[in-house]
Amino acid sequence: MRTSRYKYAVVSFSALGLAVLMLLVGTLAFDSTLSGLSLTAQRWVTFFALVVPPIIGGAAAVIGLVSKERSKLLLALGLVLNSAFGLFFVGVLLIAG
Repeated sequence: MRTSRYKYAVVSFSALGLAVLMLLVGTLAFDSTLSGLSLTAQRWVTFFALVVPPIIGGAAAVIGLVSKERSKLLLALGLVLNSAFGLFFVGVLLIAG
């Protein structure tokens, strides 16, 4: 069975894409629904939708780098982008609360 050379890079970028998609859908389609929730519920929804996928993507990139996958540049880029996206929204949650 042939496996993909970019398995962890695909997982990393897919997690980032999922987080960006949730950001767009959440702000465009469900903004009025989210405003009806309590602040604690809004924080948890934001955490699970916008912080957890980049954590998974960053972990996949680190695993790919450690397991000597061939696409080091893609994995490093995935790690940087996932980290930046996740840390930005952690900062938003900490500041805006």
